[in-house]
Amino acid sequence: MKLQSVKKTFKVKEWNLLFLFIRFWMAAIVTISFGVSNIALSQETQSSNHQSNTGATPVLTAVTPSSSQSTRRLAIQTSFGFSTNLAELNSLENSSNLDLEISPQYTLNSKQSITGSFSVSKELQGEQTLSLINDAVIVFSQKGPAIGKNISSGISLQETIPLSKDSRERDSLLSSVTIRPGLSLKTKYGNFGYKLGITRHLHAFTSTTYGKSNFKWGLGNSLSYGTQFTEKLGFSLSLSFNNAWTYLGALSQNFSGVEELSYDVSSAAAVSIGHRNAGSAIKADGVTSNLEIFNSNNSIIYTSFSYNF
Repeated sequence: MKLQSVKKTFKVKEWNLLFLFIRFWMAAIVTISFGVSNIALSQETQSSNHQSNTGATPVLTAVTPSSSQSTRRLAIQTSFGFSTNLAELNSLENSSNLDLEISPQYTLNSKQSITGSFSVSKELQGEQTLSLINDAVIVFSQKGPAIGKNISSGISLQETIPLSKDSRERDSLLSSVTIRPGLSLKTKYGNFGYKLGITRHLHAFTSTTYGKSNFKWGLGNSLSYGTQFTEKLGFSLSLSFNNAWTYLGALSQNFSGVEELSYDVSSAAAVSIGHRNAGSAIKADGVTSNLEIFNSNNSIIYTSFSYNF
């Protein structure tokens, strides 16, 4: 029998107001930045018209696919993928999924952008396959000042919108907000990155329908690396270690690792193949480390095709 906690999280109304304020703040940033960008664009247009009228010779820049794509304000990436664990396809232990993700990105100016992500998954194993809607994400990104010649900084504000059935019905999740400052380093050997994530979850109830305490706070650290072997073939690696605290103060630690090879079919299309492993950082005995890149039970192999509109 499912249990539903009747204890409301403290100050739920106040936190609702806080999340509404954050949404209003993000909308205000979009509106102001959009206005500033339009003013700047208008001034550039007037300046170029003035140069044409006065006979001044404008500076010409060669247009390449990458440069023309960077000037686009709105871009939409669609990704279709297949993932499976290492169990035999016909066995009960097998877990295989088809995934479709749509990620629109709107560039406000050279330093600010808004990105969204919406995805659905289709389970392929079992007598009754399920179609699942995953939680949606909205991210506002701000480039920070450069630190030295090859080091840049940035910060992002992310809101998770609970659309999945588990988040809404089982966990009673209302919203999550994550702030992520980060640094990136460019070298001749590739690009390195680090991000720190601080998350606050808001639930209608402190416990799930199964009686487990929901997570209230999260703190994550992630490292990334990317390089190009050729003009079209690239490799990326990401590692993350996350801490999460429940409303009762219990600590949970988990990790994830992803390695991916990608190949650009064209300026708009790419295919990729990769491996990811995630799980608890500590084994069931509470002492032994569970950190590992590959695990025969948890590792997932995936491939995807993406196209940018």
